[in-house]
Amino acid sequence: MIAAALLPYLNAFGHDFVRDDEVIIRDNLQIRSLEGLAEGVTGNWWGHAVADGLWRPLVLVPGPGHYAVSGLEPASYPAVDLAL
Repeated sequence: MIAAALLPYLNAFGHDFVRDDEVIIRDNLQIRSLEGLAEGVTGNWWGHAVADGLWRPLVLVPGPGHYAVSGLEPASYPAVDLAL
């Protein structure tokens, strides 16, 4: 059952950042320091790139910790997402 749920996501590995990953992860300076935790709770989804009011704290709060462990290694982000 678990394998059936994870199988569709296996193609997420082995690729560079694409589309919104470029703005939300690669170019988002707020995930590059622990000070970004507060911004993750109060800031918007796109970081400082766009002021659109999208608020996704459960997605943004792990960003600084994830970046501290793996930097900008694209394969680590879907791995953590699948683990969660």
